[in-house]
Amino acid sequence: MATQRPNKQADKDTKSGNEDAACLYTSSKAQSQPFERKIITINAIKTVIGLGAAAAVVYLYVPIPIPSLPTAGHRLVYTLRLQTPAFLILMAAILNVGMVRLHTPAINPIYGNAEHLVEFERRFLANHVEQMLLNVPGQLVLVSFLGEGHMKVIPILSLIFVFGRVSFYIGYRMSYLRRTVGFMSSFLPSCLIWLVNAYFVGRALVHNETIKL
Repeated sequence: MATQRPNKQADKDTKSGNEDAACLYTSSKAQSQPFERKIITINAIKTVIGLGAAAAVVYLYVPIPIPSLPTAGHRLVYTLRLQTPAFLILMAAILNVGMVRLHTPAINPIYGNAEHLVEFERRFLANHVEQMLLNVPGQLVLVSFLGEGHMKVIPILSLIFVFGRVSFYIGYRMSYLRRTVGFMSSFLPSCLIWLVNAYFVGRALVHNETIKL
């Protein structure tokens, strides 16, 4: 019996070591790979440079017809109307989920055990809702600070957002590594919008500016 104790202890140590190794392996596999980070980073940098250059060229040199918008109310209504494409994409994303469910076992989301069949569609829908919650309210807040002479920026922002959403869908459908362009084209402008909004809000608070309608 005394000779069995070391063997049992050795078996216990071996089992513990295997569990630690398995945990370490699982942990390493859970991390992204260097080539993945490299591809996404390069695509993100290219998107930032290309998107910034394109937006600047369009703003400075491309004539965009803007109606007369003398008051903040007119500018707000104009901005709301330009959000129509974003909501059309939202409707299409919802219909896409519904159509996939209709023609697959995922029609039963509780007991169908087929949610993987709509995983991509659900992920795109969730991402689009998240991006809209950032972009659309951001534009509405931004337009409350813009004068009539700077309203050209709103159709440009709306166009970039639609481009980003379409690019995200196509790229994500092809490969998870190709969704960066679409994501950055949607998320980056929203971040810039809210940073500008924060600046205007801070300036208004410091100088006690009144709201002009």
